Amino acid sequence: MWKRISERLSKLKELTPNHLYASIFAVIAVGTAGTQTGILWLPVFKGPPPPYTGPSPSPSLEFRAFTSEALLHRYAERGYTLDGIRSGQADVPRMYLTELPHDLSQVTSVKERKELFLASLLPLILSVNERLVADRARLQALSEARNSKKATSRSDSQWLTEMQEIYAVENGNIRSLIARVDAIPVSLALAQAATESGWGTSRFAKLGNALFGQWTENRNVRGMAPTGRDANKKHRVRAFKSLMRSVWKYALNLNNHPAYQAFREARAAARRAGAALSGDSLTHTLTEYSERGAVYTEELRAIIRINRLNELDDAKLMGPVPTS
Repeated sequence: MWKRISERLSKLKELTPNHLYASIFAVIAVGTAGTQTGILWLPVFKGPPPPYTGPSPSPSLEFRAFTSEALLHRYAERGYTLDGIRSGQADVPRMYLTELPHDLSQVTSVKERKELFLASLLPLILSVNERLVADRARLQALSEARNSKKATSRSDSQWLTEMQEIYAVENGNIRSLIARVDAIPVSLALAQAATESGWGTSRFAKLGNALFGQWTENRNVRGMAPTGRDANKKHRVRAFKSLMRSVWKYALNLNNHPAYQAFREARAAARRAGAALSGDSLTHTLTEYSERGAVYTEELRAIIRINRLNELDDAKLMGPVPTS
């Protein structure tokens, strides 16, 4: 057993930045029948990967589950169920899966497979949203300070410059930043991940943690060529080292790309009206996300309705918001 652990850690070291590997340890949990559940725990002492410049989170626990059974076992241990979240009787545990189980497509129950996929993504989406909301609050505080003619500290000025570079806004335009830096409705993110990744069973999801079908022609980033791509095309589906990175890049894409200006404007209008963010009410703004246009957005609405994803829009992560 220890030889297998050593082999897995050696492979993990090849795939993991050194500053993270120093904080990694492995635990092979033993089930009630004495079988190994295949859980690899990764305590990570860093926030999400660049480009993220928000408040540094407290140490959070990332983990890998090599099989769907192992993942179900771990969620059961924590009492984590979507029914509990939907009812408002429980919060979402801070459990961040780094990659989907290799055998997810082999789960015979469609309902169980869907619930496992949704349960795995929900903490990741909430974590990214938590940090986006923290960034937004900081921007709003800086805006108020400027309006009051208060001096901006060196650290705030440096952070603001970094944010302007990430979101490609003009120097000093905090109002434009506030319009871009905001949460993505949970139900919308889940619906898009479901349809773009085949509920986590696509080749891109399995091999590249690609949940949202984001294209790239940049040869300097990881990517996978779509099967049957035209010979004159160069695009690839962008791949990521972890599911968290995939979710973060998706949020940055919606918050930054010119094609989704309508989405950001509708979200801002909801904020001004004091309305809660709803995926169902914003799907119509994403016709540019897919070549299928309005057919695609109607599909998103159907996924949200059939799978009761709107009931997850108010979900919250367990425990206090990390601040250090």
